[in-house]
Amino acid sequence: MRGRLEAGDLLAFLYALVLVRQAFWLVPETIALVASIGVAALLGFLRLRARRSRPPLPAAFWLGTAAPLGLFWALHLAYPDVGFDNLNYHILHGERALRGLLAIPGDFYPHYFPSLNPAPDMLSALLRAILGYRLGTIGSCLVAVWTGAILFRALERAIDSRVVCALAALWIVCSEGILWEVGNYMVDLYGLPLLLEAALLVLPGEEEPRDSLEELPLIGLLLGSAVAFKLTNLVFAAAIGVVFLGRLFVVPSPRRDPRRAALSWVLAAVAFLLPLAPHTLLLWWTTGSPVFPHYNALFRSALFPPFNIRDGRFGPTSRLQTVVWPVVSVLHPERLSELGITSGRLALGFLGSVAALLIRPRDRRLPGLAIIVILGSILWSFGSGNHRYGLFAELAGGLVLVLLAARGIAAASGGGRALRLLVWFPVALLGAQSVLVLRDVARSDWSGRPTAFYEPRTAWKEFRRLGSDRDLKRELPAELRNALPSFAGWVDAAPKTNGLMALLAPRLPTIGLSAPYFETPANLARFDEALRALKGRTLVGLTYEEDLELTRKELTRNGFLIRRESRYEVPFFSNFTRLDIVVLELEAPPPLPVPPGREPRVLSARELVLRRPPASTSGWREDPSLLGSIDGPVEGAEVRGTLLVSGWARVPEQDLTVQVLLDGVERMPAELRRTSRLDVEAAVPGLGSCATAGYEARVVLGPEDAGAHYLAVVFRSRDGSERHYPGRRIMVLAGP
Repeated sequence: MRGRLEAGDLLAFLYALVLVRQAFWLVPETIALVASIGVAALLGFLRLRARRSRPPLPAAFWLGTAAPLGLFWALHLAYPDVGFDNLNYHILHGERALRGLLAIPGDFYPHYFPSLNPAPDMLSALLRAILGYRLGTIGSCLVAVWTGAILFRALERAIDSRVVCALAALWIVCSEGILWEVGNYMVDLYGLPLLLEAALLVLPGEEEPRDSLEELPLIGLLLGSAVAFKLTNLVFAAAIGVVFLGRLFVVPSPRRDPRRAALSWVLAAVAFLLPLAPHTLLLWWTTGSPVFPHYNALFRSALFPPFNIRDGRFGPTSRLQTVVWPVVSVLHPERLSELGITSGRLALGFLGSVAALLIRPRDRRLPGLAIIVILGSILWSFGSGNHRYGLFAELAGGLVLVLLAARGIAAASGGGRALRLLVWFPVALLGAQSVLVLRDVARSDWSGRPTAFYEPRTAWKEFRRLGSDRDLKRELPAELRNALPSFAGWVDAAPKTNGLMALLAPRLPTIGLSAPYFETPANLARFDEALRALKGRTLVGLTYEEDLELTRKELTRNGFLIRRESRYEVPFFSNFTRLDIVVLELEAPPPLPVPPGREPRVLSARELVLRRPPASTSGWREDPSLLGSIDGPVEGAEVRGTLLVSGWARVPEQDLTVQVLLDGVERMPAELRRTSRLDVEAAVPGLGSCATAGYEARVVLGPEDAGAHYLAVVFRSRDGSERHYPGRRIMVLAGP
């Protein structure tokens, strides 16, 4: 059994552990953890028994591939990861899902949770709990080493020298997309070894032909796990599946037993779906959509507006550009990723794959691998075109380039000088591209934090905290640490703060103020449900000093009153990385009144998880009885620069939300303040306190807005009613 162990087996066990853990989300935490470990260990044992024995990886691999990758990872250990996505949702997902607390009474859509599959974040949370915050990023390093080991095995058949083989594997792994994420908590790397192993299994081997269906269940399991770790991996799983089907129906194979063939297909389908099932079924059961909130124009969940989410900042801008985006993206780095730089590895791999199809190389694996790169890259372009979601194209494209170079050098070894120079020119080009990669990644990683070369003395002091950075509460100022037990719930209104909330108190309910969820009546009812569960309890929001104004506006827009603001400097597991935090003590808006005797009870966490979404997909109901006004601007007013819309909007015991429309199109205010309207309280009996019944919305106008417009507002109640209040004509003047 010892001779069958491979470099990625530890990480594969952890993969199985977090995927199995999802199947026990409804089981008490301790029992679920023990059961998950047992099932994952059994799966690992069965996998080892079924694996063929192979010689262990040589020292050349450990010194030439694994050690440099470990060094790249270690260079980032000094300073803790404070990346945007990590603090914005990855930490929250991992801490919540690992405990199984998928729904806490008082929750209202914490950012992205549980819409995205939290499996990779659960793995990070597990490593973080065992090793500490800095060392917890070792998962990304283990992924890189595992991927390098798979590449080394694949290259052994094409390259005689083990040293050259190890260096070639290192070159393939060291693309900028991978190195940017080695050492942080981003999750884009976790599916790469699974996709790569599946791709190599569907390609023909050099040895005796084998039945393609023998490995089909394992291929299904690898692809299903890769998609579970990142839904965007589906485009490359589809490309691998197309190549498998092509090989199955085009290449002659031995005669098969139809029943065994059918069994292989059934087992493969089950193996593909099993890793996806817990999270996908949870989404379908609780929201009515298996990929909620994505593609809601297709699935039409009543809990999200009927449109498809797409990040318009990235990817191609036309259908024609989409087809060639893997190549032309090198000319548009600002639309390729947030970092806005690229060394061109993606383009080189795509062009190399096209060349591999044209020259018909002797390596039987190259045509299929080239098709995977080309088809997968084009599907990726149609799906997003974002660099982070196309890392497998970089990886597989790099393998194509190395195999082409190896075959070319072997073919030119007996040729003339001109032929050798011609063959070595692409190799030199690939070397130059590597220099660009190292230049770019030496600056920082995806989170923007420096490497250990930045202020080495400070870095050395930070290194000494390895393993002791486990509890953020210990880092807090005494006043904040003492106040923490009194907090009963979080309000997530600012970017990059719910990660801090999860590290401080992951078991507290969290109200997320993401605007799209407030656009459906069903969610307004759930918002009231969360408010009832937290009624009378201390709610707190966190924000950074730089985001304070934005956070104030978001809280005010959703009816929260800020009772107190306290400023702290929080060391984030570090004396170097210090965060200027503002703690906001909040008063929540009152939930919608209910008739006496019909007060709804607070659902338990289990009931919340098992609750079905509303069957109706009806939208807002027009209700002319909703009260309010537009006090300014007046009919025919001339406006220049900033449009100030003011008035009041309230029904008994509830302030109404306000939307500003110009010519029927919503305009998001740069600032929306709720104001006191004691005059309305005196004039209209029964409204209750009008301390926040008024509104002032400031809409910034641009040169393109000059001309006549029709201004209107929409008042909305949390019971799903709205009123399009009669508007007036205004004239927007050009100039500041």
